[in-house]
Amino acid sequence: MQASMTMPRAAGMLMIFSGVAQVAQAVLSNRKQSCNATIAPSGTFVPEAGGHGSIAVNVPPTCFWQAQSDAEWLQLTPPGPMLGPGVVQFTSLPAPAGSVRTAVVTLSGVAGSKLKGDSSVAVKQGR
Repeated sequence: MQASMTMPRAAGMLMIFSGVAQVAQAVLSNRKQSCNATIAPSGTFVPEAGGHGSIAVNVPPTCFWQAQSDAEWLQLTPPGPMLGPGVVQFTSLPAPAGSVRTAVVTLSGVAGSKLKGDSSVAVKQGR
């Protein structure tokens, strides 16, 4: 038997119930919550040829957040929202020969969470 899914709107917020009460509780308790965030490292470097790296995100277990890159050459995993502490993996495409470029990875709150503290990391690539 497949769990039914309902999608009511409550107080300007879309809530999805799929049989997991804990997720619904986390969404309700997280409404307009301020989350203190810390990230490490505060900045990082990748070689001109490209590469991989990670950014550790420390937030409370009930904080919804997501990471976004401001550059097409820096791809992030996971691409969607996260709940609680986690790690953002990134992959840098190769840079044109002799160039130096910088991307900024920015964290933002989701589902009413508001992040306080560290919210961005600079990723530099090049020589």
